[in-house]
Amino acid sequence: MSIAPRQLPLALAAHSNPRVAEAVCTHLQAHGWRVHRASNGADALRVLRGQAVRLAILDIDLPGMDALAVVTAARASGRRFHSLFLDSLDRPDVRTRCLTLGALGYLVRPLSPASLTPFLQQAAALSLAPEVGEPEDDPPFPPELKAGSRVVLTIRVGASAGQYPALVVETSPASMLISASDPRGGSPYVSLGTGVCIGFETSGEWGEFESRVVGSSVRPSGIEMLLAPPQRVLRIERRKHPRVALSLPVRIWPASPRNGAQQPLVAQTEDIGPRGLRLLCQAAPGPDSQVFLAIQPNDGTKELVFAALRVWQTPDPQAEQHRCGFLFRRSTRDAKRRLRALLAAAADDSGGAQPPSPEQESEPLIPRCPRESG
Repeated sequence: MSIAPRQLPLALAAHSNPRVAEAVCTHLQAHGWRVHRASNGADALRVLRGQAVRLAILDIDLPGMDALAVVTAARASGRRFHSLFLDSLDRPDVRTRCLTLGALGYLVRPLSPASLTPFLQQAAALSLAPEVGEPEDDPPFPPELKAGSRVVLTIRVGASAGQYPALVVETSPASMLISASDPRGGSPYVSLGTGVCIGFETSGEWGEFESRVVGSSVRPSGIEMLLAPPQRVLRIERRKHPRVALSLPVRIWPASPRNGAQQPLVAQTEDIGPRGLRLLCQAAPGPDSQVFLAIQPNDGTKELVFAALRVWQTPDPQAEQHRCGFLFRRSTRDAKRRLRALLAAAADDSGGAQPPSPEQESEPLIPRCPRESG
């Protein structure tokens, strides 16, 4: 069934360059949007005040009235809409002002119309922003992540797949800007639309959320990425009781390999308990990864094999490794019995207290209600 023209979302394309405006309009219409055009700030404001615009794409330097003033004036009159700003130069102070206004993004020309696609999808999916001073039902980004917060960036695919230390530069209701670098030198690379994971540590918890890259800029110090709001934030409570310190070799396999048989990751345990372990490895599995762990006891007996869930990870830049926490899910009775004996022997050797029983040790993973974006 076809959609009536009146039911299509409405966008504003405001640009003083007719060729750029035409290219933006054509791309919007090809993706199911109705479009109003404006070539100066006064016309753009007139459209925003008089029409139910859902997305406004504006050139920063509109004649007569710049785009930031247009958006501010339109919202002051009670209009709600998403905004996306285009600029001819990369100006950090202007970008900050755009994100402060809640912009979906700040793009620097030259750009291809295809680079607008993630923002069109985002504008169609997100609810319209509340008025200034009106409380939001649930902030899309974790409130503890502010400018200067340290996070862990995981890139899933591509030549730069891996994990990198990153820093939050700016946040807004509609986007988050982070800066990432490769400790080994150089900079990771991502294309628009790439899926990434952001991990962060808070008091007693590890948090993670999935996002998409909707803008990027490579700089000498690394790469800056503009991220779309997450659909949900997973929060994991760290264990509350100590485990037995043990350094044992471990092999890690994905529970469901995507491309047939894979070589196992090699790691070393730091401590082990009845319900899980902490280890160091060169490459960390992704969030919520289902894996098999094969632990080699120090007495030379056969490996202890457990199905496990990776529940948190943090990078160790000094050792160029990742510290990961795993929760045991399934194993044989024999493996459980041998693990208890191994922990008891290690506790006796260290002269410390016995490891906590499964009844005493807290569950590492605490389910939370998903946070919906908008």
